[in-house]
Amino acid sequence: MGREVTATFEQVAKVADNLVAGGTKPTARVVRDALGRGSMTTIVSMLKQWRDARAPQLMLTPGLPDIALRSIADYVHERVTAAKTPLEIELDERQQAIADLGAESERQARVIEEQSSQLEALRAELAIFKARVTILEAGLAESREETAKERQAGDAVRVELMRAHLRLEAVPGLESELDAAREKLAAEHEARVEADKGVAVLAAEKSGLEVRLREATERRLSSYPPAQ
Repeated sequence: MGREVTATFEQVAKVADNLVAGGTKPTARVVRDALGRGSMTTIVSMLKQWRDARAPQLMLTPGLPDIALRSIADYVHERVTAAKTPLEIELDERQQAIADLGAESERQARVIEEQSSQLEALRAELAIFKARVTILEAGLAESREETAKERQAGDAVRVELMRAHLRLEAVPGLESELDAAREKLAAEHEARVEADKGVAVLAAEKSGLEVRLREATERRLSSYPPAQ
């Protein structure tokens, strides 16, 4: 990932000088706040350059010629710079890596938050879908039960229709049998009437015979002489 410089060394150095003049320690955070812009990694690197540039001035000691003092300061600066440069490079790289990791961590946090929101939305949709499925299943079960009842009722109706049809088909035969039974009953009634008439005639004849028999018996008895 490339680093984008939004502040110059001169700006950082000026702010640092002003802070020192005001009695404030020029840390990277304070300088960044004073500038209002710039990468923390870049400002840290520039502050190191500013301190290295000020080191010879801080090490000047009265009592020695300026040339000697400056030679000593230059030598010390070169040695310090030579010793610090690899460490500064490594520190700068680590700080940049930390910054990159921080940015990546923030990005991942945003991604996780978005995914969490999407997951919650999906869970809510799933809950609604399950509720709808439950309602549909209940309705389907009720429909199946009603269909089964209707099928049974339809079967019963078909059976009754078949029975009615059979009864209708049997009606002509029943009517013929009824007519025959009526005729037979009428004939039996006539025969009974005739029989009753014959019985009455026989009864009358019997009564007549009984009267005649009684009369004949009485005549015969009267013809015998009385007993002595």
